[in-house]
Amino acid sequence: MSDVIRTDAPLTNMSLRGSLHPLELSLTADALRRYPGESMHLFLRLDVLDDAPSEIVVRLTVPAGLRVEETFAPSNGAVPAPQVQYIGDAHFPTQVLTWELGDARTLWPALPSGASLTSHPARPSVRLEFEAHVTVDLNVAQTAGQFAGRSADGRLVLPPVMTLECEAEAHAQFNGVPIMRSQLLSIEVAPKARSLKHLPSIYESDELMSRLLMLCESFWAPIEQHIRHLHHYLDPRLTPPALLPWLASWADWTLDERWPLEHQRRLVESIVSFYRWRGTRRGLRKMLALFIGLDETDDRIQIVEHRAGNFVLGPSACLGTGVALGTGNAPHTFSVTLRLPSLANTQSHRSPVEIEWAEAQRRRVIEDIIALHTPAHARCTLHVLVED
Repeated sequence: MSDVIRTDAPLTNMSLRGSLHPLELSLTADALRRYPGESMHLFLRLDVLDDAPSEIVVRLTVPAGLRVEETFAPSNGAVPAPQVQYIGDAHFPTQVLTWELGDARTLWPALPSGASLTSHPARPSVRLEFEAHVTVDLNVAQTAGQFAGRSADGRLVLPPVMTLECEAEAHAQFNGVPIMRSQLLSIEVAPKARSLKHLPSIYESDELMSRLLMLCESFWAPIEQHIRHLHHYLDPRLTPPALLPWLASWADWTLDERWPLEHQRRLVESIVSFYRWRGTRRGLRKMLALFIGLDETDDRIQIVEHRAGNFVLGPSACLGTGVALGTGNAPHTFSVTLRLPSLANTQSHRSPVEIEWAEAQRRRVIEDIIALHTPAHARCTLHVLVED
């Protein structure tokens, strides 16, 4: 349909008040591979980014082979119970769950009459999360017979893995034009145990042996997944946050938990280069730039080394116990001047007291960074200029 705007069509001819699409839809599950009889959870999320859409309908199609046991929806009273429709075989039907949400404005019950989201930036969107608890049918091979074949002697031959596709859709009217968002999710179902191929062929038709092996494989699956993705745990960009300090300890580095998580990952990833320049002006600049989130060459980071300017060799030079080198008779000194944006610009939801505490916390972290990278015999003067 030419007048229906789908996921891949940009809304270039519409006024969206700053958002690219008025609806955003996502579908995922807690597991993408299951055996017959095992359960799983489907998670459906809808973001309504504008108050103009009307007649909003969310639909989740669960294919034959998966059986819906229970559904969950937001309990704020704005979302009714889903309508369930069964399509196809009465014993193994395709199930369609439909939530009729109505107009977007009903999702903001406290929004004043005549007002829009533009005038209420504290409510830029509404997120609705739906959940369906499903179970893989024990006779999934018969429910999805299109995946099966026949051997030369007429026996039913099942593929090692069958793919069942769940589909989520969101329909609405936007300024009189129908719009739709959709997403597919593939669930792999193994009708038989994978370990059967390692046993004599006589066990291929043994249903009890297959179920016992599937039970064991279900127990082993999490362990196998960890082993299969072990290299991701050693990658600072992908490893769970709890493992970052462990990776840093390989290089005898202690991470500061006050740093943003993404900056900690970048630090561990480049830890060798930081060691190479540790104790130098370039190393300190790199570390400060990483923590603050600036480029290393940004002129908002100024580091000035104060060389000895009060010592001149010549006939009039007189050395003694009261003579010292450096600015103000303080040898080996340098100063750091930072021009930082105010945290009130990026954390407007915080109170002035919280902003003041965050500013003090940021300064303490900067002082600790300087102390970590300053040689023991050197001294530093820090100037932090907060720009509004």
